Amino acid sequence: MTCGAPSPTLDDQAPRLRIAINADSLVTWWAEAVATICQQEGLLLDLVIEDQDVGLKRLRDGDVAACLCAASQPIAGARCVALGEMHYHPLASPLTWRGTSLMGPAMRLLKGTRHCLRPS
Repeated sequence: MTCGAPSPTLDDQAPRLRIAINADSLVTWWAEAVATICQQEGLLLDLVIEDQDVGLKRLRDGDVAACLCAASQPIAGARCVALGEMHYHPLASPLTWRGTSLMGPAMRLLKGTRHCLRPS
């Protein structure tokens, strides 16, 4: 992506913004969402990879200037901006060992037991 402004480097005195972000957001949508503004403004992001609750604690403690979290209410001195939703879909591949499917034996072990999947 080219915007006319050169990309900042670590040697530059570019403005930096320390943000706590969860790994799921980082690997799925974050880079595309912030690339243009970072390049246009010459902004470097110092990303702290944390669970959402830990990121919010870091914001409260002043360790980061911003965080991505699920909280709908801002902490004192901050504001809360809804960015969207992330939907999770549980997926699995068949269990195999040395080329042999283990799904049959695994399902027999689970037969008669109760299991519940719920979002954490």
